[in-house]
Amino acid sequence: MFSVVRGRLYERLPALALPLGKLSCREADVTAAGTDGRAALFAPGFLEREFLAGSELPERLTLHLLLHLVLGHPQNRRGREKALWDTACDLAVLLVRHALLPQEREAPAAFSARCKLQLKKAGSAEEIYALLQAEPELLTPDERLSAVLDEHSRWETVRAADRPAASGEGDETGFQALGRLLPQPLPEKPVIGSGTGGAVFSIKPDTRESAPFAAVLRELSETRENRHVSGEEFQYAWYLYGLEHYGGMPLIEPLEYSEERRLASLPL
Repeated sequence: MFSVVRGRLYERLPALALPLGKLSCREADVTAAGTDGRAALFAPGFLEREFLAGSELPERLTLHLLLHLVLGHPQNRRGREKALWDTACDLAVLLVRHALLPQEREAPAAFSARCKLQLKKAGSAEEIYALLQAEPELLTPDERLSAVLDEHSRWETVRAADRPAASGEGDETGFQALGRLLPQPLPEKPVIGSGTGGAVFSIKPDTRESAPFAAVLRELSETRENRHVSGEEFQYAWYLYGLEHYGGMPLIEPLEYSEERRLASLPL
């Protein structure tokens, strides 16, 4: 079943084929799902039960765990406060997931949390951790919980030796070496409304006694025949008749004509 879940993620995210291929799965003593820095861990029977129920949770959890591994979250706590680090890591995954699947629906709390973090230009777990330390009231409790899917209890068992060494472009030992496959979690363009500077934009009504612009264009237009072929009303009868009766030569439907008013020229 895990192979089927990975296959569905392959179809949606072909750029992550390599890390998905490296990801293994096994059952472990976790509430629902988690990772020990090497594999995806699921509670006994959880994956089978959710898969047979037609839930999308197996795919969401698998991608969530994979992003934790690729971003190096289990290995990079390094003395940080555990609860805050766990929250920062889940929020960082939320940002990357949205960059990978921008058309996916978001819960209101997740959308609000993502916009606040992007506005503050905090994209990595380290940046989010520092931001939440400096501004603990930035996110509401619901916004903090909006990105939580898995448990992080097994992260405590990850040793320093499990942390992959810095690698070159071609060295792909460990999931962190594949982090270059992920998109940037922060938008390249400024967030809309962040640079207005309090400017007010208004349009004054035109009080001049002049004819509407549409009426002027109509006076400049002329009626003539316009040839066209309608793609929505294409008749296959002509095409197939030629294939059957004229040695494989298709017949093309005659052009349709309609009288329309068109603007011949508009001198400026």
